[in-house]
Amino acid sequence: MVRYSVLAVGINSTKKEKAKIQKELKLDNINLDVASIKEILFRLEEGKITALIAGKNPNKYNYILIQSGWSTTHMAYLLHLYLKSQKIPHNIPSTQSTKLSDIFLLSSKGVSVPNTFFQNGSKIDEARILKIEETCKFPCIYKTVLGSLGSNVYLVNRREDIEEVIRKNGKLNKYIFQEYIPNDFDYRVVVANDIATSVCKRTRVDDKYRNNVALGATEEFVTIENTPLD
Repeated sequence: MVRYSVLAVGINSTKKEKAKIQKELKLDNINLDVASIKEILFRLEEGKITALIAGKNPNKYNYILIQSGWSTTHMAYLLHLYLKSQKIPHNIPSTQSTKLSDIFLLSSKGVSVPNTFFQNGSKIDEARILKIEETCKFPCIYKTVLGSLGSNVYLVNRREDIEEVIRKNGKLNKYIFQEYIPNDFDYRVVVANDIATSVCKRTRVDDKYRNNVALGATEEFVTIENTPLD
């Protein structure tokens, strides 16, 4: 008999409940594992994305079943993007685009992105601080997943400041640390139906590390043809 392995993510079941599910569904040829959305770990370093779910490699499964509530839609969508890039069969959850999903999409298309550490929750300990330091180095950028207009974005210069900035923004418990790339301008590209339609160059004026127009940066629209590719 051919056996298949399925990982159900988002089902917070005990081992006893899992065994009951398997028995009631008569899944003799399917090995069912379960995991919580909170047990998803993503790592994006040097342009490569890896994932573990409750310490398990998703590539080992024949199918991933994703379930999520309104507060975990963003994580379910990230998992979908990762599984899609790895060609791992799975169901498609609701879409919720965030800064992190944009990073995932760019990286999956071979676009260089800053090394990134993502935290889903306000818990912080020495192990996480060390991982942030190893991944992003110093100085690094802290930002919340759903922020805009340059709000809730900080430049972190020392490891001692990591816990302080997290505690300060504790209610915003979905956040990103990123490698800081020195610059005084950036490009914003609008993409519609997989086609770049317009480009805006934002040049910093007063702020020390943010290029947001809302914070005083100048704005210049550039044609697609005149946009540098390097």
